[in-house]
Amino acid sequence: MRKRLFAGLIILSLMFGGYLPATAQQDGASMIGVIVHTAKPYAGVIAGIEALGGEVTIQYANADAVAASVPADRFADLLALKGVDQVEKDLIVQLPPTPEGGLAPTVFDPAGNGMELLDAAGVAERFGDLPENYFSYLSDVTGAQDTWAETGFGADSIIAVIDTGTDASHVCLSGRVIAGPDFSPDVGTPFEGSTLVTNHYHGTFVGGVAATGNGCALVDVLGGLFETHLPPEAKIDLGGGFFLIPLLGIAPEAQIYAVKTFPHTGAGVPTSIINQALDHVISEKLDGFDIDVVNMSLGGASLYDGHTLNEMLVDAATDAGMVVVAAAGNEGPAPGSVARPGTAFSALTAGAVADPVHSRIFWDAVFGPGQGLAMYPTDEFRVADFSSRGPLGDGRAGPDLSAAGVANFSLFPGQGLGWASGTSFATPTIAGGAALLNAWAENNDPSIGPRALRNALMDGAVPFGDWSPLAQGHGYLNVANSLALVMSGKVNNGLRHDSVGQLKPTVLRGNQSTVSQTVTLAPGETYDWVFEISENTESVVIDIDVDGGPIPPGPGALANSFEFYVKSAKGGGQDYIIDTLNVFDDATATIGDGFTTLAG
Repeated sequence: MRKRLFAGLIILSLMFGGYLPATAQQDGASMIGVIVHTAKPYAGVIAGIEALGGEVTIQYANADAVAASVPADRFADLLALKGVDQVEKDLIVQLPPTPEGGLAPTVFDPAGNGMELLDAAGVAERFGDLPENYFSYLSDVTGAQDTWAETGFGADSIIAVIDTGTDASHVCLSGRVIAGPDFSPDVGTPFEGSTLVTNHYHGTFVGGVAATGNGCALVDVLGGLFETHLPPEAKIDLGGGFFLIPLLGIAPEAQIYAVKTFPHTGAGVPTSIINQALDHVISEKLDGFDIDVVNMSLGGASLYDGHTLNEMLVDAATDAGMVVVAAAGNEGPAPGSVARPGTAFSALTAGAVADPVHSRIFWDAVFGPGQGLAMYPTDEFRVADFSSRGPLGDGRAGPDLSAAGVANFSLFPGQGLGWASGTSFATPTIAGGAALLNAWAENNDPSIGPRALRNALMDGAVPFGDWSPLAQGHGYLNVANSLALVMSGKVNNGLRHDSVGQLKPTVLRGNQSTVSQTVTLAPGETYDWVFEISENTESVVIDIDVDGGPIPPGPGALANSFEFYVKSAKGGGQDYIIDTLNVFDDATATIGDGFTTLAG
């Protein structure tokens, strides 16, 4: 049953004056980081930058650009240098922010919960031979396990994970992590290295989602946390009240090439470092190191979609023969929020989905048995509220497809296990699928290229619910469907895009001062208003009238509300004006130049 939740009254007060936004002032002595687009050879531009008092820090091999620092007061002179085509600010790139709502990364202690983590040898020693072709819930729900016989579990694929490093000593990845370079600020410190146990958890978790293998499994006692909600096919009854919970990734025999860009603290780094890592991966591929898939669970502000150096290098990686899978970003639910490099023309961009199994297990772990069902009472898949949406600035649709991204269960450094949420972890799910398709192609039809694999992954996805393509892309990852398309030989190598056009205003066109609309929302649903306002607008006042409010509590007397967001028209990687405001009764938000006030 659907219930009318609220009516929105939007009032604009107009000031027809000479309003001009404030401009930040630069200290004339300060240095700024820039990325300079310029053709090779670089010698002339390097000399010019040095003459301005600047320094070139990186020279890119697979695109025409250099990274540099220059005095802020010489920026105009930099633009005037002969050979300089354009200049980007070297913006900071972050790991996608942790989603709100209690979804912080959570390390799980098996021993403290009456469980054990075992590898294949430990399983065999304790319990003997296991059924053939056992698989995990994630590999089941994505159809990956249905392809393992044809794809060899992804054994012929290498996934480059550009991230915080991947713990090579983890028992579930032992022997399958290849040490790549460390480009992060940890270089020169005791934390330098791409495969250390001291690295930030993010890259190890990503690697685990894509390629956990070595027969890793949890032994769970009857009535335990995992056994309660897992479907029968995703657990093995060992008798005597014991269940074996397989922890296999999507491509459990693929290798991980760990390329470190973020320090052990997880802090952001300049885009130039991400570009350096991607440039390195391309060079390795061209030099004969057969990297097949690149995973980029990261995001920066999108400014000129498809045309920054970061995005150009994604396209160069595709041209070199690699599928590049990028996170859409955790900037949803507003439209127009996909982060770079998910905005690259050839990126395979991943949105995040919440499903009942992952969610219920996680909430049981957080709040206690039975709370998972109360928090997620329905069985449908939902686009995660934090998952970034399209369209992109040039009218492309946005995420290409979706995968599990809420309460994923994977690896933490130091033999750890636990949960984390975000498009960061939908991305390696899809990257693992790409690795499986690539393994089949390499052994059966090497003419199949990365664009064909990208097309097959999109076309094989299964749409779910009433979610817009701007939110779910082509649908939920289904590797079996995608492999069937690849095997049919009917998927071409062309670069395809869904085009939906520019984001169009839905309210407040022209000089309207007041608009009133009523919407009805079911659990998990969203509704967008797109305002077009004059540059002379002094403030926007949004009055929320909750019909019959306050909203009553949910199941188990848990708090119930809807979430309210306001975002500027800027693309992904930008802060919200109002972020995750939980509203359960009448409220008012007033937004003006540099201020926001809330009441109710």
